[in-house]
Amino acid sequence: MLKKLLTVVMIAITTGITAAKAADVYLDQAGSSSTIDITQQGDGNVVGTSSDRARISGTSTDVDISQDGSNNELMIDADSIGGALDLDVVQDGSSNEINLDLGSGTDPAIDINIAGDSNQVDVCGSMTTNASSSTDATCAADMNQNYIGIDVDIANSSDSNKIAIGRDGIAGTDGSTEVKVSIGGTTAGSDSNIVNITQDSTTESGVVDLTIDGTGNEINITQGDGL
Repeated sequence: MLKKLLTVVMIAITTGITAAKAADVYLDQAGSSSTIDITQQGDGNVVGTSSDRARISGTSTDVDISQDGSNNELMIDADSIGGALDLDVVQDGSSNEINLDLGSGTDPAIDINIAGDSNQVDVCGSMTTNASSSTDATCAADMNQNYIGIDVDIANSSDSNKIAIGRDGIAGTDGSTEVKVSIGGTTAGSDSNIVNITQDSTTESGVVDLTIDGTGNEINITQGDGL
């Protein structure tokens, strides 16, 4: 098992990691104007774990992560980001997990692209018990930042994936949010997927843009004022 430890406390730094076989990456980033690129190929790769999450706390941070294979994990804690987090994630394979803890971090833009079956995506303020074949993905606590954008795309013919997104707006602020989820594009064939989205705000707008094609899918969207 290859184990790498990165500590980034620099300005305008670019970090690239490529793994040809199963690898664990532990990331602790602070500072501003950082660019981090992580590429993992094969099965069983890890970027952070449930007990030791990859931490991002700087400002103006650009993170690109690509995992090609199955049974990979991506668990990030960006609760204390200073602002302008741009996170792009690509997973190509099955039984992968993306678990993002955004808390009250400022101005995140999240772009996730998945091709494969039985994958799990959680974007929350804090996490609950991980989803399983018998349990839907849910958030223990919602995000509570403004000016957030989340875009999740699951490719055609990708089945049995689970998505949970939860956001709780900040009273007294003037912001906006959009959650965009696309499963199967415009061609039927992505089946038995589960999408749970909760947006709650007393002052901010909440927009859900959902496209889904296939059979046996389950969609739960809850929007309200002070739920």
